[in-house]
Amino acid sequence: MTSKPRSPSYVLSVRMTPDEHAALKVAAGSLTVSAYARHKLPRGSAVAKSRMSRSPKMDQAVAAKMLAALGRSELAGTLALLAKAALMRALGIKED
Repeated sequence: MTSKPRSPSYVLSVRMTPDEHAALKVAAGSLTVSAYARHKLPRGSAVAKSRMSRSPKMDQAVAAKMLAALGRSELAGTLALLAKAALMRALGIKED
């Protein structure tokens, strides 16, 4: 199976302040910043392709339940003990 060759692409770099970048991300909504910029730039009669953002939307209720379960599991204390033992070289792990 062969893939068709990609057409040449070009990179547009723009300097902006952190506030300008934050405003741009908000304006982009669910689009990536690049897709939003492509959508806003004039392209004649061509319709700009836009991709959805690849970052998943966080469900607040599910995240809260997961954090509560993690807190009940005492995993943080166990990890702290392992880290302390590793720092004291008490785990019997030999370095090369």
